Amino acid sequence: MTTINYILLGVFSWMISIYTLNITTLYGQTISLGTCQGKKILLVNIATNSPYAAAQLPELEQFYQTHKDSIVVIGFPSNSFGNEPLDNDELKTVLKNTYQLSFPVVEKTDVTGMDAQPVYKWLQSDADNGVAGAILKDDFQKFLINKDGTLSGIFSSKTSVLDSKVQTAIQY
Repeated sequence: MTTINYILLGVFSWMISIYTLNITTLYGQTISLGTCQGKKILLVNIATNSPYAAAQLPELEQFYQTHKDSIVVIGFPSNSFGNEPLDNDELKTVLKNTYQLSFPVVEKTDVTGMDAQPVYKWLQSDADNGVAGAILKDDFQKFLINKDGTLSGIFSSKTSVLDSKVQTAIQY
């Protein structure tokens, strides 16, 4: 190894790998994100009472069905922005019956603050993810993780997963 390689290894050795984190689904299953290695991951904080829900939840399902062999989509229901009044049991019913979601959705959680879900703490800490400290502003923000586990894209709440910006980002 060259001196530059050693320096780079030293710089990035403090980062936390997203693959060390776990999520618990609405159905009580614990999933290690380590099982997602080699695929891209799209993380989205969702809320059924958000003005974006009616359009974007079906779009997320369509996106998932189109890309499920290469991209893992994970929804994080949260009331961090005051738009998720449902509890986990109610969420199961609404997300299954109204939106027919088949991608993994975690238990209702905070995505901001001290009690944020560990994946969202990772997203918001440049010290952990090694790229940028994401600032969450609203429901339906989207975060793209590359196949190597690095944060590679942040998309606003207004950006649909069917938008050309997202479609271009998933190609690289």
